[in-house]
Amino acid sequence: MTFVETSTVELKRVFTPSLKKEIVAFANSEGGTIYIGVEDDGNVIGVEDAQRIADSVNTMIHEAIAPDLSLFAEAHVERFEDVDLVVVSVHRGPDRPYCIAGKGLRPEGVYVRLGTSAQPVSFRDIRRMLREMSGDTFENTRSLEQGLSFSQAEKVFNRRGIDLGEAQKITCGLVEPDGFFSNLGLLLSDQCPSMIKLARFAGKDKSVFQTRREFEGSLLVQTESALEMLDLLNNIHAEVGARPERYEMSDYPAEALREVVLNAIAHRDYAIASYVNINIFDDRCEVLSPGSLPSGATWEGALAGVSVTRNTQLAALLYRLKWIEAYGTGISKVYESYRDSGFEPIFEFLDGAVKVVLPNRNAMRELPSADKAPRALQLEPEMVCSDDRQKVLEALSSNEFMGKQVVAQRCGFTPSKAARLLKELAANGDVESIGRTKGRAYRRLR
Repeated sequence: MTFVETSTVELKRVFTPSLKKEIVAFANSEGGTIYIGVEDDGNVIGVEDAQRIADSVNTMIHEAIAPDLSLFAEAHVERFEDVDLVVVSVHRGPDRPYCIAGKGLRPEGVYVRLGTSAQPVSFRDIRRMLREMSGDTFENTRSLEQGLSFSQAEKVFNRRGIDLGEAQKITCGLVEPDGFFSNLGLLLSDQCPSMIKLARFAGKDKSVFQTRREFEGSLLVQTESALEMLDLLNNIHAEVGARPERYEMSDYPAEALREVVLNAIAHRDYAIASYVNINIFDDRCEVLSPGSLPSGATWEGALAGVSVTRNTQLAALLYRLKWIEAYGTGISKVYESYRDSGFEPIFEFLDGAVKVVLPNRNAMRELPSADKAPRALQLEPEMVCSDDRQKVLEALSSNEFMGKQVVAQRCGFTPSKAARLLKELAANGDVESIGRTKGRAYRRLR
């Protein structure tokens, strides 16, 4: 057995009272195992009087962590080769957030597991965890604003042949049974406080604005207006080569723009007082959606098509309008729209936001040749050398799996070049991979 620290494994040389921080972090995250008697580099040294230490850990779990975690965490002694280890098994607790007793629900008392370390949680995220565990989401919480009207949303529904009368508002969750408007009602109302901001810049940075728009009103009208504006800004380039045919290609696949914007609207965290931000540069379009992945979701699962919906009722309304289809298909559609183009979209799951980067397919391209009628314009192949392979190996971790987008960013390569290098290294036995094609992740073996 090899001991390596990961997002679910923590190694401790000796037992210290600070261990409760690691236990709290695992209980608030995906669970994990702590090995006491193993150094950070995986060297096993064992512990003396292991049973006494295990008893102390179990007492700590019962007395120093709130709510009581005793049923979901336990320390015991295991013999490894010729030494004793104390193994602490922690399950994801059902009463999150857990905290260090005496410190309470404050950043210094609540931790989550990020990578290979326990990190304090902000007040905002503590409130989010409490809301999620109580079953109250933002959309089904009562709106503080009750003077709402729905003329814009009604027009959108009527164009689809769907009635949005008083009974339907209750059925869809816009109005509570006692007659009060919910936050979902607030989002669809003419008074919606959220907005979509769109900007077109000249060049590859934010130095010079070409145009800027802010879309307000009902979330449905904002979405329609933003998509219409994107369609106007999505330039079409035409080429005439030796053949008489005329080849046309838009900067961005229309399907990709639509899916990325609708995903941002359906899955963003509306409890955050921010907005969906769409920035268009000469070489890319970036869509930034407030809120990290919802509880229970992982970036690997999201890329593989596993859907964990934050705004269930809003997503159901968008589905009823036929704006979105089956849950979990949006990312795969975006990837498919770029197939054979020589480019790949990039999904970045940040702390507090999700960012999608769509490459401009016409930013770097060749003229169509006379003997090829290209469905997708060809790119010059990128040169690959041994230094590039070494750069990828240095960027990879031997402890954690990484997606090709992360590797590409660390190396300064395009995702397609990083993918080719990772595939070669995996074939040579230097790299291990897990997951499906689009959600595949890698780690260094040597």
